[in-house]
Amino acid sequence: MKHFGELFFFLVIAFAVWIFIGSTPDVRIGRACEPAQWIGHAVGSAAMAGGTDYGQSINGGSNELDYHCKLAIWDYFYADEWEKAHPGQPLPGQPRVVAPNPAAQQPATTSTEPTTSPQPAATATGPN
Repeated sequence: MKHFGELFFFLVIAFAVWIFIGSTPDVRIGRACEPAQWIGHAVGSAAMAGGTDYGQSINGGSNELDYHCKLAIWDYFYADEWEKAHPGQPLPGQPRVVAPNPAAQQPATTSTEPTTSPQPAATATGPN
């Protein structure tokens, strides 16, 4: 049993080295989250092979987990640096908040008179 601990330690160190030798931050982030994908897809494949209806939802959950893993790592290591380099811009992946354009808004009507249409109102009739 002593050798199992040594083997596990060696695998963790090899995994860490594999992450850090990635060429770009995107590659390193992707490699750090790969085990979640591997396990999720293995469980999803086993569920599909077993004839259950849960395989697709497990794979979808695995993809969500992968996304949130990558987002958490990016937020922890790279978000502050990115905000300093791009002041005032929203973080990548966040929806842009656009201020409304006052010129494009419709003017408010103050008339209290009902509006009329040249077309007659539609009536709902059932089958004859």
